[in-house]
Amino acid sequence: MRASDDRFLKRRLRWVLGFGLAVAVGLPGMPAAAQPGVESSPIAATPADCVIHLSVANPNPGNQDIPRSLVMSGTALDATAPSGTGISQIEAFLGNRDQGGLLIGRGSFAATGTPGSWLLTTSIPDSVIGGQNMFVYGMSLVSGQEAFVEIPVIIGETQTTPTVPDTPQSFCPSFMPAATPTAVPTRQLPTAVPATPQPVASPTVVPTAQPVAPATLTPAPQPAPAPPAAPPAATQLNISSPASPPLTFSTNMLSAPAGAPVTVTFTNDSNIQHNWHVFDGPDSGAPTLAATDIITGPGATASVSFTAPTQMGNYFFWCDVHPSIMTGNLVVQ
Repeated sequence: MRASDDRFLKRRLRWVLGFGLAVAVGLPGMPAAAQPGVESSPIAATPADCVIHLSVANPNPGNQDIPRSLVMSGTALDATAPSGTGISQIEAFLGNRDQGGLLIGRGSFAATGTPGSWLLTTSIPDSVIGGQNMFVYGMSLVSGQEAFVEIPVIIGETQTTPTVPDTPQSFCPSFMPAATPTAVPTRQLPTAVPATPQPVASPTVVPTAQPVAPATLTPAPQPAPAPPAAPPAATQLNISSPASPPLTFSTNMLSAPAGAPVTVTFTNDSNIQHNWHVFDGPDSGAPTLAATDIITGPGATASVSFTAPTQMGNYFFWCDVHPSIMTGNLVVQ
């Protein structure tokens, strides 16, 4: 009995050692900041109510000693997409893309697993070291707009006194779904009722009437014509871009009366190129209604005049240089 127990224990020990070796060989290498058991900051992600759900699980804000060859991961979904992820591309930059950031990789979606899961392999140049801000952008296939998350990290070294924050930043674009056409009920025509035949009366002999002089009719007085409606008053609108990031307009909503003459003055207070461009519809697929020249500040201005549409509703505008993050609506009422 004792020999039988010894043989069973030896076989069990060999199985455990073999399984542990297989697991160790099968696991991919992870940077120290991303390994289980290491305390890290909250995952960088867009707000929960953002239509574009974009998150980055590796690296996390405040991670140090980020390797130059790094496999980044996360999720990206557009909540309005009828099927699939609804995301057309994922890109990672060192620094803000619109301020000259360096592209370090483009992501691809996993064929299986969590919906919207993506991977992105980076190769960071040797010249980049220390505190950096990683930006990950996700573009919607539905609206063409972009969301991004900003992740402060330290590349290639460990610092005893952290010089980067451990809190992420994010940007959620405004989103205006396409209007759903309202079905017009079909008007039902009344059913014709056949006429009841009436009896034909026998002809009656009428005596010849004496001619009567025609009466003179006095025409009824006609109402005076209504005065023509006064045209809408001219409208002057102002919009600007700030001197420093984030890249945005001073407001994402302007308003004008339907059919009114409108003049929009755009002021660029930054040294980055911007302009103002409004479309004759609810998105950028509509024809151009008006657009200013692209100008570089600070303090530069450009104006454009046009007639507001007579159809009330929302008319989409953006900056031609930064169409994914500088957007808004002209409300015609």
